[in-house]
Amino acid sequence: MRATAALTWRTALRRPVMRRAAVMSGLVGTVLAGINHGDAILAGPLGQADARRAGVTYLIPYTVSTVSSLFAIRDMALQAQHRSGYLSDRLVKILERIY
Repeated sequence: MRATAALTWRTALRRPVMRRAAVMSGLVGTVLAGINHGDAILAGPLGQADARRAGVTYLIPYTVSTVSSLFAIRDMALQAQHRSGYLSDRLVKILERIY
């Protein structure tokens, strides 16, 4: 389990994964911030609490994008190992249930 967690963190911190998540967070987070906090943003300077809430709005798409990338990378690795004969069908099903 520790090795899997370490591998997951290493994968999540890879530059392409982080870059993709940051771009998606910028796009989707801006739309969400406009929908959820647009009136406060247009009203003038944001208070600390409003600014914090608007900032947290960007974490949701970043997290969703990162987790989605992790699942896609994991699925591609499992398929490649399965095609090469490295993994048996039974082991693939077990691994798919775990993740």
